[in-house]
Amino acid sequence: MSSGWDGGRGTSDEGARPRSQHRLSLIVPTYNERENLPVLLSRVESALVGVDHQVIIVDDNSPDGTWELAQEEATRSVRVVLLKRPGKMGLASAFLDGLARSDGDLIALMDADLQHPPELLPQMLARIDDGADIAIASRFVKGGGVGEWSSARRLVSWGARLMCTLALPRTSGIRDTMSGFFIMRRAIIDGITLSPSSFKILLEVLAKGEYHRVDEVPYIFEPRRKGHSKLGSGEMWNYVKHLVSLSIETKEILTFIRFCLVGLSGVVVNEAIFWALTSHLGVYFVLAGGISAEAAIVSNFTWNDMWTFRAKARGAGAFRRAIRFLRFNISMVGGVLISLVVLYILSTALGISPLISNLFAIVTSMLWNYGASTKLVWR
Repeated sequence: MSSGWDGGRGTSDEGARPRSQHRLSLIVPTYNERENLPVLLSRVESALVGVDHQVIIVDDNSPDGTWELAQEEATRSVRVVLLKRPGKMGLASAFLDGLARSDGDLIALMDADLQHPPELLPQMLARIDDGADIAIASRFVKGGGVGEWSSARRLVSWGARLMCTLALPRTSGIRDTMSGFFIMRRAIIDGITLSPSSFKILLEVLAKGEYHRVDEVPYIFEPRRKGHSKLGSGEMWNYVKHLVSLSIETKEILTFIRFCLVGLSGVVVNEAIFWALTSHLGVYFVLAGGISAEAAIVSNFTWNDMWTFRAKARGAGAFRRAIRFLRFNISMVGGVLISLVVLYILSTALGISPLISNLFAIVTSMLWNYGASTKLVWR
């Protein structure tokens, strides 16, 4: 590998690809990836012909000698930079250390285990050149996939993405918030302190960064050719803790608290009107239930529009407010149906006490209502 953007690959390849005006710093954390590293570097070099770039290998003193191989590559090419650390310190800190050593205006992250195809880099760069602030290699948009994942792992992934949307509504609409393969403009994190946990570095960027446009490029998540997956129960627990921490740090949790308070006020409105209609006006209780429920929905919508999601509702005209109200009504009906299904399954199929089952049903309905509100009503 030679220095400069020509890549030493010949004029035919250079002429076939547009030359990016950016300098790309590709950070590759490694631990026991000696067998994968040569293949990875070769494929990266082929993919980035015509692109000014550097590959920063951050190795945690791999027992299999990955760092020694990386050191040999670094002596042969000024494009390869080795950052050897004293021990296994984790992917998150590896990214931050690599970021500190980088000099490109674009920062990329990818794994060394060949599950992330380097051939996707030109497409991701093209999205940046087209105006995107972040380009994500996505497994969950049309054309992407997760290959041979088990049903259990697919379910865990779906649940984790749902939790992300609930805890960080800002990420709503981004399908693969936990991708470990992305490119971003350095400017979006200037002046921002990143403290990622585990391997959820992109999540930290999406929660704190100053960006306007995020593009997702589909890819098929390939099975590991060599080595072992680093995903485990400890990593999943770290993800949950990190998500809660980000929600608190970015104050997104305040939105959820306001939503819950409004929901409680709706219960008071519902009960008060139901009592008045049945006890003093003699209205049939089923009809009274429908009227009081709709009154609570109107009250909840008004307070959410004026208080909980005020920033997103500001400046909207009467027509858009009416559309939001219609969507809110529909989402609330969905929440009721979901709570009834949960109640039935837990109490009938699983034999759990109806009182406990109803509690789970209420929580499920609340999470549904909040998720629907952030994704469908106040976007």
